[in-house]
Formats: sequence, structure tokens, C-alpha cells
Amino acid sequence: MHNIALEKNIIIPDFSRIIQTLVYSSLYLSFAGGAMVFLSCSLQDLAFSPVAALIMILVTYGVYNLNRKTDEAEDMMNHYERYHFTKKHGSFLYRSSILSYITAAGIGMIYGTEALFMTLLPLIAGILYSIPIFPKSIGFSRIKEVPVLKSLIVALAWAIPPAFLPVYLSSTLPGFSTYIVALFFFILVFTSTVVFDIRDVKGDIASGVRTIPAMLGKERTVVLLSVLNISAGLVIVYFGLEGLPSPQVLFLLLSMVYVQCYLIYSLRENITKMIYEIFIDGKFIILMGVYALLCCLWI
Repeated sequence: MHNIALEKNIIIPDFSRIIQTLVYSSLYLSFAGGAMVFLSCSLQDLAFSPVAALIMILVTYGVYNLNRKTDEAEDMMNHYERYHFTKKHGSFLYRSSILSYITAAGIGMIYGTEALFMTLLPLIAGILYSIPIFPKSIGFSRIKEVPVLKSLIVALAWAIPPAFLPVYLSSTLPGFSTYIVALFFFILVFTSTVVFDIRDVKGDIASGVRTIPAMLGKERTVVLLSVLNISAGLVIVYFGLEGLPSPQVLFLLLSMVYVQCYLIYSLRENITKMIYEIFIDGKFIILMGVYALLCCLWI
């Protein structure tokens, strides 16, 4: 009995470390970038593009690890476990993130100007978001310091590339479904960005970072996001009915339900940070599984 208990104690911490490594190194989030391409191709009735998925995986890894470097002060207050991990492995993460983005840009360049622009868009947004490049005389030095605008920039930067990259790589033009997918991604990324601000509201207030939850409070923020999610969800489903098959429309509806569930859940106190990382940051991995299951059940 003692040996069995000992084995469990050895296995569980090892499994926990694996999860932490995947999440804190942004590898898990990078896979979510690839999942966005899968969903984009599926919803637009395009053949899955491994190249577009690879670009998004590399771009996500590169941008988020560079962002961790510039946001160390906030991370130390809001997410010490991740801060400790990124400090410990900082040199490797920094170098590999630069190499990752250079590789992604090189691949994008091969496929033309549009593909290259889509590849560089998250990096451009990341620079505007995290690096103090504006004169303080205008009231802020980083986009991150401007409430609402920072969430809009993040949402646009991560909604447009996965929606348009598969289109440009397949040498076709964006269609009606491309814009539906872009709006779908935008709503999901925007809401999750603000939900993370809800999680970090105490640290943000202490460090002087103005966010929507810091100004409105948690409850009002969730109400605002719920109105946005439900309204946008109805619009997406309505227009989706015009040009998408029934399983895809049902998937869009279920996605909005998923978002609403974690919006309500975010009001709870003392939520484990890893819950946010797995179920909110990794939402597109989970939704990819939901879509695959729906397709299997629909046949």
C-alpha cells in the first residue's frame, strides 16, 4: 500500500509539472493558434492548411513569450507561478521565441505579401501593446494602458490572421464566411482578454493599470460582456444561417454558450489560475474537439 501511494505521489507532481510547462511556456496556447486555423478552414469549407496552422503556432509562441518578457512586473504581482517559470527559463524562451517568429515570417514571405502581413500583424500589435513607444505627454506610453482599446487591439490581432491566412494560402479571395469567422474569433478573443483582466483586477489596480474591470468592477464587466456575447452570437448565427451548413451554425451557437459559461464562472472568488489557462486561453483547442464531435454525430 505504501509503495502504491508513493508511486501516486511521484506520478501526480510529474503530471502537474508537464501541464505547467505546456501552459507557462505558451506551447499550449500555441496549439490553440493551430486549432484556430483548423476551425477557420472547417467553417470556410477550405481544405485544412498545415502551413497556416504552423505559422499560427510559431507566431503565437513567439508573441506570447516576448510579451511575458515585457510584462514581468505585472506577472510578478498577478501570476507569480508563471513569473517564476519564465524567469527560470527566460533565456531559452526569449531566444526560441525570436527564432520562432523569424521562421514564421520566412514562411509567410514565401506565400506573398498578404500572408506576410497576416504573419506580422500579431507582432505589430504586440509591440504597440507592451512596449512604451508613445510619449507620456499624450497620457499613455503603451496601448496596454488604454482601457477598451487594448482589448480591441488584442482581439483584432488574433482574429484576423487565422481567419484570412488559410484563404490567402489557398490562393483564393476572402468571402462572406471569412468575415463571419473573423467576427467569431474577435468576440471570443475580446471576451477572454477581458476575463483575464477580471482575474488580475487587484494587481492591475495596485500597479495603476486601467482595465475595464478596474473601472467598472467584476459584476458590471460580466454583464457588459454577456450582452456583447449574446448580441454578437445572435448576429453571427443569423448570418451564418445564410451561408453555412447546419452543423457549423450549431457549433457557433454552442461556442457562444461556452463563452457565457466561463463569463458567469469568472465571478467566483479564488479560481485556480490554471483553470483560466486551460479552459479560457485554450478555448479553441476545446472548441476544436466540440466541432469534431459534432461532425461525427451529424454524419
